Amino acid sequence: MHRYLIAVLLAALPVGASAQVYDRAPACDRACLTLFMDRYLQAQAANALGDLPLAPTVRVTQNGDLIDAGTGFFTRADAPSYRMDIADPESGGVASSLVVHAGDVQAFEMVRLKVEGGLITEVETVVAFEGESGPMFVPDFATEPRRDFLLTLLPREQNSRLELMAVADAYWRALETNGRPDYRPAPMLPGVVRIENGMPTTNGALVETGSGGPAGTLNASGTQQFDEGRFVSRTIFDRRFPVVDVERGVVLSIARMGADAGHPEPPHWQGGRPLLAEFFAVQDGRITAVEVVMKSNVPLEQSTIWERSPLTRSKSDR
Repeated sequence: MHRYLIAVLLAALPVGASAQVYDRAPACDRACLTLFMDRYLQAQAANALGDLPLAPTVRVTQNGDLIDAGTGFFTRADAPSYRMDIADPESGGVASSLVVHAGDVQAFEMVRLKVEGGLITEVETVVAFEGESGPMFVPDFATEPRRDFLLTLLPREQNSRLELMAVADAYWRALETNGRPDYRPAPMLPGVVRIENGMPTTNGALVETGSGGPAGTLNASGTQQFDEGRFVSRTIFDRRFPVVDVERGVVLSIARMGADAGHPEPPHWQGGRPLLAEFFAVQDGRITAVEVVMKSNVPLEQSTIWERSPLTRSKSDR
């Protein structure tokens, strides 16, 4: 399936196209998109929309729930203490992984904006407070983004946007098929470090080391976890790839996770279903780092309004 997906995605590329060549210059480049994110986060810290350039038809969601602009977490947030940005000039998308103070507490937040015609047409956020994702909550984990997410790749080093999407999709397929006869390993470095709401959930090593971590994950590398079937029974719903940063080799995938019928759900799901915003850093077709903003207890009946990415398939779609 992974090879088929890559073949289909690559076939969609025009002959001779490179990873960073556009048919026309983007209307809003990286600096422009970053400025839109600056303005949004400044407005959020002020808890007031002010002169934020929102389109009349702007759609806004928080944890998948459709809300009015300027409501929800926006009304209580302060300035972020941690911020990592990616930008996608080709699609007009920009996204940030954040740690944000809200009075005396902190929260992990993912903000995604879509910019068209000089206006913000989409605002998507994932927000998680302490206790909403089990043990995964370490807001003081970092003050600067990891190097993997800050690279400026040379054109010859860049994967195309479609290749980056295929790599991220292959990660989801490995997660869905681990522990099964049709398991396909994910294209990631054995020592990849995955951080979920500030907490490392892989050990960044090539071999198993002791015990600890949610569901025993921290004692093993990312490849071991999949190869040994530690996430057997998981299903990924509605996965999307709304922001693809070709220049830095980073793709944002947003998805929901479920458990197959007859399999127990982890206690921290609290009867809900995790909503995941996963940033995958990719070099030479392999995942080198993963950063996740997640909320585990999103109600089961709550569905997202955002369209699913084409050319992806989940066990839930059968």
